[in-house]
Amino acid sequence: MHLKHDNYMMVTTVLFLVIGVAHLYRAFNNIPVTFGDTNISVGVSWVVGVLALYLAYSGHKTKH
Repeated sequence: MHLKHDNYMMVTTVLFLVIGVAHLYRAFNNIPVTFGDTNISVGVSWVVGVLALYLAYSGHKTKH
C-alpha cells in the first residue's frame, strides 16, 4: 500500500493526537496502569502525552 505524502502526514498527525490525548487523560485522572507486576508511573503519561501532542502539532504544521 502506497500513501501520498499528504495522506501519510494526516494519518500520523491524527494518530499522535489520539495517543497524546489518551495519555494526558490518564495523567489528569491519575488512572493506574499495570503490566504484570510493573506499575507504570503517571509521569510517563505526562511525558509521552506532551511529546505526542508536539509531534501532532509538528505534523500538522508540516502538512501546510
